[in-house]
Amino acid sequence: MRTLTRRGTVPLLVKNLSGTVQLKRADASALTVTPLDFNGYRLSVTPAAATHIALRADAPYCIIEK
Repeated sequence: MRTLTRRGTVPLLVKNLSGTVQLKRADASALTVTPLDFNGYRLSVTPAAATHIALRADAPYCIIEK
């Protein structure tokens, strides 16, 4: 497990994005994606498959795990 050690410095600009990211790896369906909040903590949602990752305004980071 890795820890988010640096998130950048001021001024930090964050834009609300919408859309999806698609992983085309052969094992993408076996990977899980968990959205993280602005502090790097997991949001309380069920992890989803990494084949299609929905971008969220409240989750600037995500963790992809096997």
